Amino acid sequence: MGFRVIAAALLLMVSLLAGCSEKSPNDPNGNGNVTKDEAYWTDVGWARYETGDFQDALNAHLNALKIDSTYVPAISGQAWVNLELGWSGLALRQFEEAIGYDSLCVDCRYGAAYMAHTQALTFTGNSRPHYEKTVRYGEDALELSGDGWIFRYNEEVNAGGLRVLLARAYYALAEYDRAHDIVDLLDPNNTLNPSEPGYLQDLLIAIESLGGGGN
Repeated sequence: MGFRVIAAALLLMVSLLAGCSEKSPNDPNGNGNVTKDEAYWTDVGWARYETGDFQDALNAHLNALKIDSTYVPAISGQAWVNLELGWSGLALRQFEEAIGYDSLCVDCRYGAAYMAHTQALTFTGNSRPHYEKTVRYGEDALELSGDGWIFRYNEEVNAGGLRVLLARAYYALAEYDRAHDIVDLLDPNNTLNPSEPGYLQDLLIAIESLGGGGN
């Protein structure tokens, strides 16, 4: 373990043990004017997330959930962190938990769609239910957010990328017309023709040529 990693771990331990020394993103001078409630710790978590300090981010969100176990921004926050850490199954369950508390949580549905798709790619022998979840959460997310939505904490998560993910899921479910509709929307100049030989292969190539989609 390198010196920087050890130093970072020691710094984190000190900050957690002496919680009053933790500075809020909204209180950079540490004047102590911010109540260290669940909202405070969630803000800290998102600030750490944006700098890529995912373990610190997770600890902050967990601090928030110790105060209020049903606080949706913190549940969603830990799910996004676990997504980054590669725990797709755990992240999916946490996104679904957040949706259970707040059915209008847009980023929760985006995250659930992404993680359901990851699960489909992971468990290929039982992928259909995961693709179906991808579609359900993804379509709900687009209905709630509309076109042009971008996740405030990660601009790579956006409506366009989610549509690509949906096209892949529809293709995997053999709902080729739905997948084609998305290609038409994102690439109006495509030359796909369902009556042409090799159409399904061409459709798949067209979907992948759109890029994005996250995974």
